[in-house]
Amino acid sequence: PHPYIAASVDGIAALQRFGATRIRLWAVEVKTATTGKTRAKYDRILKSQMQRFAEQKTDDFGPVSDDGKLWSCQWGDSVCAALIDDKAHRHQILHHATVLQTNTVVFVRAAPGGRDPGRILYAVMVKMPKELR
Repeated sequence: PHPYIAASVDGIAALQRFGATRIRLWAVEVKTATTGKTRAKYDRILKSQMQRFAEQKTDDFGPVSDDGKLWSCQWGDSVCAALIDDKAHRHQILHHATVLQTNTVVFVRAAPGGRDPGRILYAVMVKMPKELR
């Protein structure tokens, strides 16, 4: 980690492949869509990305899960920009990757309490190029 800069992530995911000795640490950033209007906006964005993925049939980006709730992308690509539409949030992800020197940051868009407390609208595994961290 960088000795002079701090990062305040919402979580750390520790991942280890079966049989491996190395543990990978990924920063997790959670942003909550607090109003019905905002949740509807992100539902539309997710639907649009699913449609785009179905039409382009590319391996460069796309959903990792069958339900389209988990995505993978490269920092700065169109999926990253679409699913993490707030520029400040993208900068925050870059900051986390730089300070923590991690190659992946997981961005989670969630719904607040209510009928479905803590529901995950979608998550994006953002792969960070080494030259940016």
